[in-house]
Amino acid sequence: MSAKKSERSKLIDQCKDLIRELKFKTFGKKCQLCGSEKQLGLFHILSVGAHPRLQLHEDNILIACWFGCHYKHHHDPFYARDVIFPKIAKLLGERWEENLLELERTEPKLSITRIREILEELKERSQ
Repeated sequence: MSAKKSERSKLIDQCKDLIRELKFKTFGKKCQLCGSEKQLGLFHILSVGAHPRLQLHEDNILIACWFGCHYKHHHDPFYARDVIFPKIAKLLGERWEENLLELERTEPKLSITRIREILEELKERSQ
């Protein structure tokens, strides 16, 4: 038996679904890091746990394959440093981490009101 999701969690999931749809339209259904078309999902460049304000910010999200890129990024720091980070730099520029951290400083907290605003913006863009 699963626990009921909060309204906030449901709204975040709706936002993520729309972000995924927009990313697929823009970049195709392939990993933005290696080009794989298998087991694709959203990849938070800076983790949600450490950077919650960037959870729904599209600059912090890529489409990535699970085992080839996403899993290795989180579980193999050497692979992340030597393989994933250079690929992110190719996509976002050499100062990608500094830019995301600067963005985080200006991004408001993800209150339920802010999440609703993001959801409406994403809905408008996805039409």
